[in-house]
Order: sequence, then C-alpha cells, then structure tokens
Amino acid sequence: MALKQNKSKFIQAEGIDSAIVTPISNASSILNMRLDTSLGGWINDRGLLPYWKFPSTFSWGGSLHYFEEKVDSFFIWKKPGSGQVYHFVEQGGYLYYFLGNKGQGSTYSGSAYYDNDIFEIDSGRNIPRKNEAGTQYIPFGKKLLILNGVDKPIWFQGADNWRDFSFTIPTPSIDPITIQPTYTQNEQLLSGTGTPYFLSTEPIGLGDTTGDTNLYYYKFSYITEDGAESPLSSAEGIEWAVPQEPAEGGEYKFGITINLPICTEACAARRLYRTKNVRVDNDASAQPQVFYFLKQINENCSDFYIDYFADTSLITEAPSNLSSSIINTDFAFGENWDGRMWLAKGDLLIYSDKGIPEQFPQLNQFDLGNLDGGDITQIQSYYNNLIVFRENAINIVRPDGRGGYTFGTISSSVGTLAANSVHLNPRQGLMFANIEGIWVLSGGLDGGSVVTINKISNFIDDEWAEINQAAIAKVVAAYSPKEEESWFHYPTGYEEVPSKGVIVHTAYQKPQFSIRAAQDEADDILFYFSAIGTDVNGNFVLGAKPTLTDARNIGSETSLFGPLHVWCANPYWSQTATVTNDEDGLTWSVAETNWIQAEWESAWIHFELGAVRIFSVELELIARGDTDLKLFYYKDHEVSDQVTPVQKQAESKVVFTLDEPPVTVGSSFSTITKNPFVIETSQIHGARKIRLRFDVNTGLVNQFKFKVQGDQPVPFQLLGFRLNTAGESMSILNQAINIQASQPR
Repeated sequence: MALKQNKSKFIQAEGIDSAIVTPISNASSILNMRLDTSLGGWINDRGLLPYWKFPSTFSWGGSLHYFEEKVDSFFIWKKPGSGQVYHFVEQGGYLYYFLGNKGQGSTYSGSAYYDNDIFEIDSGRNIPRKNEAGTQYIPFGKKLLILNGVDKPIWFQGADNWRDFSFTIPTPSIDPITIQPTYTQNEQLLSGTGTPYFLSTEPIGLGDTTGDTNLYYYKFSYITEDGAESPLSSAEGIEWAVPQEPAEGGEYKFGITINLPICTEACAARRLYRTKNVRVDNDASAQPQVFYFLKQINENCSDFYIDYFADTSLITEAPSNLSSSIINTDFAFGENWDGRMWLAKGDLLIYSDKGIPEQFPQLNQFDLGNLDGGDITQIQSYYNNLIVFRENAINIVRPDGRGGYTFGTISSSVGTLAANSVHLNPRQGLMFANIEGIWVLSGGLDGGSVVTINKISNFIDDEWAEINQAAIAKVVAAYSPKEEESWFHYPTGYEEVPSKGVIVHTAYQKPQFSIRAAQDEADDILFYFSAIGTDVNGNFVLGAKPTLTDARNIGSETSLFGPLHVWCANPYWSQTATVTNDEDGLTWSVAETNWIQAEWESAWIHFELGAVRIFSVELELIARGDTDLKLFYYKDHEVSDQVTPVQKQAESKVVFTLDEPPVTVGSSFSTITKNPFVIETSQIHGARKIRLRFDVNTGLVNQFKFKVQGDQPVPFQLLGFRLNTAGESMSILNQAINIQASQPR
C-alpha cells in the first residue's frame, strides 16, 4: 500500500495544556524554562544566585538561624524619596533587615557582612503554622507596617527607627494633687497638697469661693508624629470647698497641680481635657460633664502641669470617645487604600482616618459576621476599589461619593485561603490561588466596565491536583515585571513547605503555563521556597528552607545555603555548604550547586486519518553554545520512553564558533579558514538559529509524543518543531494496533 510522504510545517512550541486532546503545538510538560519574548520560544537560561555569595570557606560563630531556619517571610522595600532599600527577612522567630547586597562574594572573609550589616528588629516572634498566613508588609508613604496577627504590629520608619504601631493599650490617666483650701487660712500644709492659689478677684484660678463644693474632671491623650490621637483616658476628678469663716487670711481660688504620665515612644505631644466646674450632683448650679480642650504639651518628658485657666477659657470641646480606638494585635491583614490604613481579622474590617494611618475611629468598620463567606483571608487594593478576600467569597469596598464607603459582593462561591498568593499582575488583573486552581479578578466598576472572576489554570489541572490542600495557606506567589510572569509556588503531597511552582507567562494576551520543580523527588529540597517576591529591579527573589543532612556535625551538607536566592542568568543552582569544623561555631566548605535539568515535552499528537510512520523530529533552536540535547519519544500512550540516536544538523549552514569569530572574507583574508558548528563539540559565537534532526523511525503509530531535555550549564532555546512522517493512504482496519494503552487487540 502506498505511503504518503509528509513533512509538517513549522509548529511553534507553546505552553502546557494537560487536556487529552489539545493542539499539536502545546506541551504536556515544560520544566524549568521560561518564555522568551524577544526571540521567541522556551529557554532554560535561568539558575539561582545566593543573595550573598559566600566564599569557598566560611566561618560563623553567631546565631545559626540565618543558615538553618526556614524563611517565614521577606520583603524588599524602597523607601520613597530616599534611595534607601531595606531587605526584611523573618526566620526562626527573628525579624531583621539588611541594607542590600554589597557584592562581596569571594572578596570578603569571615563574618563581617553579618556582623556589620544585619539589624535585628524583633525576636521571639510567632512562627506561623500551616494554616496561618504569617507576616504581612504594608507600605504607607515613607513608613511600613509589619503585622502578623499575633505579635505587636511594628511601624518601621527607617534605619534604627521603628516602634509599635497605633494604640494597642489604654491611654494612662493623669493624677491631680489634692487641694488643701484651709492652708490659705494659716493651717499647716499637709504633705502632697501643694498648689498655687489666687485672689478671688483675679481672672485666673479655678473654683468659686462661696463654700459650695468645686468639682472638675480631667482626661488625657497623646499625639503621634503623624497627628494620630490616642483614645481619651478615663476621667479623673478633684474636688474641694472653700471655708466661709476663715480665722485669718481670705478666700482663694486655686491652681491644680497634675502629675502627668510619660507616654510611649510614639508620643510627640500630650493633651489635657477638662470640664468646667460641674460642682456636685445635688447642687442647683451643677454643670453637665462636658470636656473641653485645655492644653497641648509639645514634649514627652515633663512629669507635671499646673492648670490655672478659668472656665471661661475653655471653648473647644474634646473629641468624642468614638474618634479613636485601641486596636488589638490580632489584626492579620492590612492594606493602604484611599489614603487610609485598612486592617482585617476574622469577620471585621476597620479603617483609619484619612491621612492618619494610626487613628481608627470606632465607627470606621464593616462587620461581616452576618454575611456568608467565612473569615477574611486577605485585602488588596485594585484600581479605586478595595477587594476583600474571604474563605468562600470575595467582596468589594468602594467610595460612596459622600466621604464614606459601600460594601458589596463580587462572588459568593469563590474565595481563597492562600493569602500570600494574592498579587497584582498588570497584564491580567488580580491573581490568586485556591484549592481549585489559579484565578484572575479583572475589570473595574467605572466607565461601564464589570468586575469578572475567571479560573485560568484549566491547562494545568493535573499539576495543581498535587497540592497539599491542608497547607493551602502556604502557597506563595509574586509577579516579575522583568520576566513578565507570575510564579505560584505550592506544597505537594504531605509537605508543608512549597516545593513546586506553576508559572503563568503573561507577556502575550493568552497566558501560557510551565512548571518549575525537581525532576526527581529526591531533589525536592532544592525547590523548598517558603517565600517569594521581587527586588527593585524586578528579579524574582526566593526565601528558602535550608535542609541539613546530619544536624551540625562535620560532613553535614546544607542545601540552598543562605536565606535568599535570586532567579537570574546564573549557570548554577545557588550554593551548597558542608560543615568542615564545629569548634567555636561552624566552618563550611561552600560550592556551587549543579544546574537543574530542563525539558519541553510535547502533548500527545493524534493521527486521526490512520497510522503513520514517523521518521524524524526536527527541532528549531536558538543555540548558545555546546548544547547537549537528548530527545526521548513515546508511541501509542506507552509508559516507557525511547531515546534517539545522536542528533544531526538538519541544515547545511556554516555556523562560526568562538575559536574563529566571523570576519569579512575577501582577498586580504584568503588564508583564513572557518570552522563549521559541530554538535557536542563547538562553542557558539553568539546566539544562532539552527535546526537539529533526531531520527526516530517509529514504525506505524496512531499517537506520538517527544521530550527534549538539556541539563548542562549551556542553555538551549526551543522555538518549535517539524515532523517527518509517512502515512497510509486510508485508515487501517482489523489490524492489531494498540490505539490506546492496554487496549485489547
């Protein structure tokens, strides 16, 4: 029977699609590669570089949590208007910052970097459990809020300048000194009653001299440097009556000496509020207990104040008790939106006064207790909206145009428990993950647009099914503007530390997907990344969980040495360290870790018109050096693969090598020879497009797929492929061909 000869057109290599029937251009697996938008195709030119590149021998006698503990959180913050960049890291209950990578590498010795450049902010902090989101970092202008729902929130303002955020304890009260009115009538002054006094005809001084009981109340507050005012203290009163038949002397008004509390380091000023003379309740001239502004003391060091202002001086009423509130330390999430600080916990969402991020009026809140959807799991600003993520719902807060806000529902069926997966991808929208997959919230409510929520990860459902659902809170994600991709890293199986990444490549209108993970389960420790973010240049930065093979004993090896690692064009997978001395601390021998294997595996290619014979697979590549490629192929859904013979160059182009860079050939250079590119031998001078042919000669098959694999530190870039086939002129009937795996003949 005649065979129809066929050479397919160029088929562009695209992202993963795990559907059973999928376009021939899609992959069933892409491992540790990225989408190159400049030249096209998939390339494996990324590795890991430790944020601090350690010398070949490194000794350390201090705390070992920098090298042994999992990174529970990190954040890189460039303080606006200052040029200062702070790198925050949290490990083993320690929160610290350092001032950037100075690039010492092998040029420094000893522990000078850690001794000089790491600054501890807090210790003994909560280490998040598998269902806790952990520490959040919320920039607000030139300050940064750090909170985790357990420890006191921290208000970071710069080097050596941080304190507790807002008001977490009641405001202390003042202590007025007792007045002894008989002292002015030549009686012995009792201890602790000293106070100034004034003639009844003078315009200053407190109280009347009629013999009625005088009664005044005071409240106290303090002001932060941003203008936030603490909740008013409890009221403290003082009373006295002037005797009407003095033996000698006269009848006087008094000043009131007040013992003042010294407030927290947040205090920039202190305020006193006082009533007018309310007298006693059964007095016909009694006044209501209304508080008025008395005095602002613009320091926090003096410990007393003398009040001598008459009632007529009191004009401005004190703020309401509702104008400020104490916030608990269990607010776990925060966001800066619409000029206010927003905080959330459980079913409660609160917000500060505008422009005053530390003052939270008691009525500035939304109570979600009566709404279905569960607890709040993250809040995120999006355009002119605040998106409120909950366990099983998504809500939205919008300005109402009158200085207030409205609260609405976007979805009552989709939510998330993965707080650290929520991030903005400017090409797609607000991205997040849940047990079902990866979602995008896009659009707005202005100009007629509509907010929509769509699941975009159907292409990789098989991969996402491996997630440890009990540890969904440990999913971390970030967007890199440099790579134009979002990286979701998640725990698999029974692990609680994320070890596998789904990458959403968003450079094009249609997202494409790939995977970043170890090919062998034994190497999962090389992908233990518990935190992810980006640096000021848009590079992915990964917080690692180092893994020791034998505690701290000599010979113990540590994977991913150091807390932070940068995803970049490095031909190694960061560094590993082996303990060589355990006296007076530890000494390590440090070396680079081999590059991680990369592969592009096609989807199953179905030949619906009958069986075909595949003679060869031709790969269109951008070669950058001595690229050692292997091609494996599978037939008719069989499990085991077959490897091809040595690759051949499919085009007879001359490709010059590093040994002889290209020059203009002419009479002046007639003696110069050119070395053509030889696979597995030559080094490429620059990036060159080539075509490689792999002979497979499968025999008759109905389904076929192949896998390209490269694992040496010379990248390869797959643009696409062609298949050279010969097919039957008609469908084959009644022959023993396995159409599907394990199907009977």
